[in-house]
Amino acid sequence: MGEWLRDTPWRQGRILSAESAKQLGLAYPDPSQEPVVVVISHDCDLAQPIDKEPNCEAIVGRTVDKLDGNFAWAKTARRLHLPFSDGPTKIIGEFSALDKIVISKAALADHLPATNIRLNGNEFTILQRWLALRYRRAAFPDAFERRLDKVHAKILKALEGTDDNVVCIFFDLDKGKEVERTDVDDPYDLSVFIVYSAEKDEKTALGAAKRIQVSLNQLFRNAYFKHGKWQEIEIRTIMPISEEAITVRQARLFKQWNTDHVSFRAGLQPTAD
Repeated sequence: MGEWLRDTPWRQGRILSAESAKQLGLAYPDPSQEPVVVVISHDCDLAQPIDKEPNCEAIVGRTVDKLDGNFAWAKTARRLHLPFSDGPTKIIGEFSALDKIVISKAALADHLPATNIRLNGNEFTILQRWLALRYRRAAFPDAFERRLDKVHAKILKALEGTDDNVVCIFFDLDKGKEVERTDVDDPYDLSVFIVYSAEKDEKTALGAAKRIQVSLNQLFRNAYFKHGKWQEIEIRTIMPISEEAITVRQARLFKQWNTDHVSFRAGLQPTAD
């Protein structure tokens, strides 16, 4: 077993080579798939000596041929599609939050991170956001979740094909008030903000966000505008906004809607992974 030093080359987001994964006996749950193993422990934890912190965390994923927009940009806490584009070998990894593992630092010390597959700065930020998302997801009132459940699958459908153009969806629900509404004629006030990417082709990303805007406007009106008035949920606005334009205050006050959103109480089941 090698020596684990404070200046270890292992950092959060570094990937194991295929040979290292094989030697350490790390495999994807489906043995027919080649594993993609990424270290996810924070750098400060990795720097700790073995006698204080003997293990580190990693996650075992697989490569996929195409990025699915529903799983990009940490839109769901359960599954992530993440490009690795900073090295000579470009891949897209698919990861499930359930496939985290523990690796002994003593065993990992004998191996070096892969140099041909790396995350760029933006991709690394997405990985961090996805790891945190499982523990800091916004919870909406149960009555709202039940009402929204009738269009959940259709919202997912509207997001298909957005690839990495749409960063996230923010909800401004009742101006942040936590209210359990019981009467269909007492609707929740909802504003939806479609945050689009400014990283690559901003014009294309804006176009994708506008298409979602049109789809969601029609979707919510068909579902909740009955007999000349809103019932259950009332849409105030649905609008695209660039990730460069949204303010820190808005990001703090609004709640990010994740594609796997369900209530924390019993009785509601997810309609998608």
